[in-house]
Amino acid sequence: KAGLGAEIIYVGLQDIHPPIGTKELKVAEAYVRLAEGNRAEGVRLLRGAADDERKARAAGTYPNDPPMDPWPASRVLGDVLAAEGDHAGAVRAYGEALRQEPNDAWCLAGLAKSWVALGRRDIARDFAGRFLAVWSGADSGLRLTQEVLALGLDAKPTAVTLRPERTYDPR
Repeated sequence: KAGLGAEIIYVGLQDIHPPIGTKELKVAEAYVRLAEGNRAEGVRLLRGAADDERKARAAGTYPNDPPMDPWPASRVLGDVLAAEGDHAGAVRAYGEALRQEPNDAWCLAGLAKSWVALGRRDIARDFAGRFLAVWSGADSGLRLTQEVLALGLDAKPTAVTLRPERTYDPR
């Protein structure tokens, strides 16, 4: 059943997100398995998708300008692990995703929340500050912003450039 459900999602995704490949199919199938309550298989598929994505990026075959997939598989894995209370695993997954997409707001927020859950408010404050800097121009009422502010970390926006940013020239 799960395979068929994933195939249906896969076919639907082809219409809105071409080109789609095995990584996307693994993520879709993982969501189906998780929805069915098969956590182990869902997480296994997400780990495989994250590994496929990491290898494609390392090989220079992952299209990322502009990014066709705004949700790296590692970040999706982090979200799933955090939601299930595996915050140590979530920190590892978000960290991997952040290495791939520096200053990704969802990863920064996930790291802030997971570090709070692990009792490390000092580390969480750093990630919350980076999140606030990245989303400094965003609507303050956005759910993710409210979740980070609700952590009560008294974080201040802190811009961090992990490597020189490229100049965007659309010509």
